[in-house]
Amino acid sequence: MVGLRKNLFLRNAVESVFISGIPYMRRMNFYLFGLIFLLACSDGKMILNGNNEMAYRKAAWEGLLEEDQKTVTHDWQNAGVSDCNYYQEQREVVCVTFHTNLDSLLGPIIVYIEPVSLEVLGIAPRF
Repeated sequence: MVGLRKNLFLRNAVESVFISGIPYMRRMNFYLFGLIFLLACSDGKMILNGNNEMAYRKAAWEGLLEEDQKTVTHDWQNAGVSDCNYYQEQREVVCVTFHTNLDSLLGPIIVYIEPVSLEVLGIAPRF
């Protein structure tokens, strides 16, 4: 009787894997394919990290006119740094934001920096 019970248990276990396991495997394959697709579509580049943010701030500060530098209300070394799209060329660049005493009227000064060469590409229009 024990042998028959053991045999039925193994048979049910094998059937459950091969019969009911097929939809589970399809679901897992779908999720795995989606994950691989997302990883393959990302470029994997991270423009910003803690090491180069100060270099972006310095390049942006040196790219400002002296009269604009005088209106900045905080230390330039604490300026906001983020990645963004350059509005003229539609490519990913670094934006450095300086808050000024004219923010309520014109908005902050946003300087576009090329991430590799640290070249100032331009300044966002202020209205």
